[in-house]
Amino acid sequence: MQPGTGSGDLITALQWTSVGPGRTEVTLSGTYQVNTTNSYEYRFANTAIAAVTVGRPLGRLTPSLQVKLFNQGRSELGSTPVPSTGATVVYLNAGLRYRSAEGVGIYGYALVPAYRQMNDAQLAARFSILFGISKAF
Repeated sequence: MQPGTGSGDLITALQWTSVGPGRTEVTLSGTYQVNTTNSYEYRFANTAIAAVTVGRPLGRLTPSLQVKLFNQGRSELGSTPVPSTGATVVYLNAGLRYRSAEGVGIYGYALVPAYRQMNDAQLAARFSILFGISKAF
């Protein structure tokens, strides 16, 4: 059993997108998650994520660049702060998406932490790579 499961949480999200010159898209997004305490008296800290993304279609290819801020406080067990939890990280995310005439998309993203402030000692990835396929119906 993982501590923190079984809590009721609230997640809010906002997103705004604008298309400018040359079909350049700018997207601002943000989420905030408020976590509650479960029956084991464990509470994951609240989490805030904000991002700004710029992308521009070049034919069927769309390159993009995103700056993303992740902030999470320290979790608690009862009223005691849990060591090695919580962090503030700023990520740079470069992406490339291909969309076919049939609505099939292939995409890849490289996510690199540009700034990390971790509470205590924690494991953290040096970079992440994501590949995927999507289909529009």
